[in-house]
Amino acid sequence: MPKKTSSSMLLGFPFFIHKQDEARFTRTLHQHYRGEKFFKGSRPVRWKPFLAQNPGLLHADKTDLGYLPISNLGVGAWLARQGRLMPLEHLFPQYNHRFLELGWRKGMVGDHLYSVPLHVSIRILFYRRDLLDKHHLDPPRTWDELKAQAVKVLRDERDPNLTGLSSNLCAPVRFSVFLDHLWAQAKDLYEGKPDWILNRRQLEKALRCLKGLFDEKVILPQVLNWNYDDAMREFLEGRSLFLHHWSDVIRLIHELPENERSRFGWCRLPSYDLGVEGLSVVGGPSFVIPRQTHFPEAAGKALKSLFDDEFQVWYARQMGWPYPGLKTVYADGDLIQSRPYLLEVERFLRYGKLLEDCTYLHGNYTDWLDIGGQELGAFLHGQQDLSATMDRMEKRFSELLPHPAYKGFTAKALEHIELNLEKSLKVEAVAKAVKITPEHLIRVFKNETGKTPLRYINEMKIERAKALLKEGNLTVGQVAYRLGYKSLPHFSRLFREFVQRTPNEYKK
Repeated sequence: MPKKTSSSMLLGFPFFIHKQDEARFTRTLHQHYRGEKFFKGSRPVRWKPFLAQNPGLLHADKTDLGYLPISNLGVGAWLARQGRLMPLEHLFPQYNHRFLELGWRKGMVGDHLYSVPLHVSIRILFYRRDLLDKHHLDPPRTWDELKAQAVKVLRDERDPNLTGLSSNLCAPVRFSVFLDHLWAQAKDLYEGKPDWILNRRQLEKALRCLKGLFDEKVILPQVLNWNYDDAMREFLEGRSLFLHHWSDVIRLIHELPENERSRFGWCRLPSYDLGVEGLSVVGGPSFVIPRQTHFPEAAGKALKSLFDDEFQVWYARQMGWPYPGLKTVYADGDLIQSRPYLLEVERFLRYGKLLEDCTYLHGNYTDWLDIGGQELGAFLHGQQDLSATMDRMEKRFSELLPHPAYKGFTAKALEHIELNLEKSLKVEAVAKAVKITPEHLIRVFKNETGKTPLRYINEMKIERAKALLKEGNLTVGQVAYRLGYKSLPHFSRLFREFVQRTPNEYKK
């Protein structure tokens, strides 16, 4: 009697700019997996493409997803800390030798590897080589040089369609772009863990520099409302002198006709001072396996096969994104000859920095994006001054910082709460888990944290609820049930108490 086939395993595809790339990838992956047999227990498993890159699906209690690429900065590590991802080191035991360092380190949380990099991107500066040569200028090394060069070229060219700098400063990514300005000073936003001291001097310098680019009309106000691809399009169509964007743009330049390609160049992002080795944000798509997948063995086999040397060399040849995550790709002579810019990998990535290495960001990174984007937007629109922006950032960011390192019963209680947040969690159960009486726990916990255990539990549950609601895949009732609240009115009342909005208002 033939074995019954279980439901299909969904395999997430990377993002494609061109439809023909998507079609080519689909055909080739089918050919690549033709000799592979996937099983759930003894039952054969079919697979099919899944084109929606939605990390929110990883919150499901059970899912047909096998693997999924995640491009959102910081989200992979956050999901791993929530227990949503499967460790992968058993699939890639030599990961630190097989993948680019910044690629595998992006997937590390604690001692486990939770993602593997398809390619590693870094933000760099693109420039109009033809215009800089015409005006006898070298690529700028500092942001002050960039501003001066842009002002000069715009004045001398007298082209009303030419702008100084295009940058992706739309609200969802505004704060991560701003980090490039902070890190250009070889400093970070916070120092002094666990006390978290805000670097106000560096914050002020970065805010002044960015505002100066707007005041001098090097950056135009409309960039604050652009979509993700608008900055790239403005630059590649010749309407801006500089572009602050991901290294992925190198591929798009390489695909231009040679006479057009020669108009453009690229280099590291400027620093704030000569002699200072600034850093810039590293990203790129990495593949993960949801811990709650119906197909753990099949998904692991499929992901391991996806990172087969031969398939990854094919992918790099066809797609050409800088910089492939698998090291063996760089040994392919034909690939390097056709895409020589891949040899620049060490030159650029040595100046990269991971958000995942910033311990102050170990909460929900989307909250940092939201708050940072709001405050930067108000400042750059002229709705609040420099001092107010710094004060508001300091106050609002302080609420997102990880709590100090606690010890003893409090530390054990915090760990138990974090691991059981999506259960009906009572103070008595926490006290029992750490082996003290509820009264003793309340006294010790409040003395060290300034909050009662119940208050802390509800705060953390509401924070988790905010994340789930923003993902948009669950109803308010489903979120409440998932977090252990048996009464929807009770959940809604608590949510309004902590967020000053109803769950439905927040979800919109």
